[in-house]
Amino acid sequence: MSDTAKTALLVLGPELTDQLSWADAVEALRKGHTLPRAAISDMLMPMAEGELLTRSAAISGLGAGTKSVTIRPNNPALSPPVPSVQGLFTLFDEDLGHPVALIDGALLTFWKTVADSLLGASYLAPKDAKSLAVIGTGPIAKGLLEGYVTLFPELTDIRIWGRTRDRAQAIADEMNFRKRISFFARLRNYFITGIVVLVPIGITLYLTTFFIKISSKLIPQGINPNSYLPFAIPGLEILLSIIFITLVGGLSLSF
Repeated sequence: MSDTAKTALLVLGPELTDQLSWADAVEALRKGHTLPRAAISDMLMPMAEGELLTRSAAISGLGAGTKSVTIRPNNPALSPPVPSVQGLFTLFDEDLGHPVALIDGALLTFWKTVADSLLGASYLAPKDAKSLAVIGTGPIAKGLLEGYVTLFPELTDIRIWGRTRDRAQAIADEMNFRKRISFFARLRNYFITGIVVLVPIGITLYLTTFFIKISSKLIPQGINPNSYLPFAIPGLEILLSIIFITLVGGLSLSF
């Protein structure tokens, strides 16, 4: 038996996720970009109900690999539905040329796509970024949400856009973002919201009270009913305050 035949062939699928981290994936990509440019070759050929795409790449000092995927647009319409793109990546040893591992194509695409985005953000986004917007509600979107929350722990404003609100809400609930926001961050948000709500109300009450106090001095005694009638008209100052606030609102809307 040859030495290569004795080498264990790794078959890696979704269970590999438990052994990976977004920080490690980003660093692996960062190091990969420092290596020589890969030699790449593509082949696309027709097959029943679709096409077969094969991309091979080799990097000097690292190894070689081939990713083969089937593209079948009608698969999602089947019952039960099947992904339209399915594939497998084969990794080859550089020294002896034997296959080292088989990796699920969807898993590889998932980690590569998300890690690419995180790598770019590590250079372009502020380290204390507070806001994140993700467009889409598929598997990649969930990976982006998980990765960004992991690498940017200060995120507190996370927004998801999808074709339906229910789907976007379902992903938000699944990711359980509310628990990721620290206790002090929630207190800060509550305090700021309270200020936004109470300040306009407080200013309105203060101005109303102030105008009520001075309204009797603003009205000439000759036309102020309370100065010559044998009884006082209750609420006259409040009525004048309401008229004044209404006039201010009307003038504001006219500009």
